[in-house]
Amino acid sequence: MYSNQTYGDNTAFQALALAGKRREYGDINLSQRMQIAQVPTLSIGVMKNYQTIFTTIIGDRSENANESLAVTGSFDFDFGGNDIYQVASISKPVFMAAVLRIVQAGKIALDDDVSAYFPQGFALEYEGDYVPITLRQLLSHTSGSNLPGFEGYKPNEQLPTIAQILKGEPPSHDEALTLIHKPGTQVSYSGGGYLLAQAVITKLLDQNFTNIMQEWILKPCEMKDSFYGTQIPIEKQNRCIFGHRKNPLMLLEGGYQRMPELAAAGLWSTPGDLMKFGRQITRALAGNTQLFSQGLIEYALSPILPQTNDNFAIKEPTNVMGTGFFLNKEWFYHSGSNPGYTCEMRFSRKGGNGLAVLCNGDQAQDFLKEIFLVLDDLFECNSSEYR
Repeated sequence: MYSNQTYGDNTAFQALALAGKRREYGDINLSQRMQIAQVPTLSIGVMKNYQTIFTTIIGDRSENANESLAVTGSFDFDFGGNDIYQVASISKPVFMAAVLRIVQAGKIALDDDVSAYFPQGFALEYEGDYVPITLRQLLSHTSGSNLPGFEGYKPNEQLPTIAQILKGEPPSHDEALTLIHKPGTQVSYSGGGYLLAQAVITKLLDQNFTNIMQEWILKPCEMKDSFYGTQIPIEKQNRCIFGHRKNPLMLLEGGYQRMPELAAAGLWSTPGDLMKFGRQITRALAGNTQLFSQGLIEYALSPILPQTNDNFAIKEPTNVMGTGFFLNKEWFYHSGSNPGYTCEMRFSRKGGNGLAVLCNGDQAQDFLKEIFLVLDDLFECNSSEYR
């Protein structure tokens, strides 16, 4: 068990190396389990009492990782853990936090009708009637909009504009964003809603979205290794981990899909940076940061619809939706899955604890659940009690 060890501690190293020896997983080690899950690399971050205590990356980072993993099981540890992954839908709560800071600064209100900030020529109606749409609804998946997720674009494909994606116009791959439910009446997960919120905030502030995110959240949280973008900056290229498809294990063409839907799926980050983000959110819950209003964070981490309150009494997976995060009684969390990547981060409501697990293999959700159980045992987090 974890007991006051420090960053890079050998006990943590040994425990992770022997993770596959847990009774639930049979007599296999972590390297073998990664081979079975077709996960070339795994990166982990752990926060205890508001401090990052452990980050590491495990596996083969080379461009031949798929061949190495499949043939030899090549496998190593690095306690730096500073390599950068595309973290998919983890982009959403980070964007949500930026929006809360923009609201806090008086630029806009959560319940303002944002239709004035829609792209030119784009409108939303429900059953033929105009209905107001608010940031609160877009960020909490209660806007009633469609488009749950996005597949992204290959390196040789033309990227659509945000307006083209919202309107369903070429070269967008997706149908137009529409309302399939009456806004404010039910939770319906929508990456498209986050894309529309991206368009709203960009027009509101009249700035490049990447710069907005740097100014309002990444820089204030000291997330120096993180960025939103469809291209990897030159200075970070040697640290970004490329994604892999499975069955058969195969490196993505160009290494990753381009995701113009930045607010929904376009963040690149490290476990260490995600712990820095979580530290600010958990400190805000305790009323101990100037970055966020305690009331706004408490609101974001409350069930968005009253009828979901009773789910907190059930010790089963419930996926109760807050604003930007999924919730249970003790933790709040968000997972992500882009082509080539699977990831999740979790933070405790009390005590300043956090976990992040990122990998560059897709469809690895079951494998990540196993790793979280191991981390719970090793670092005494109990993050899976209500999962």
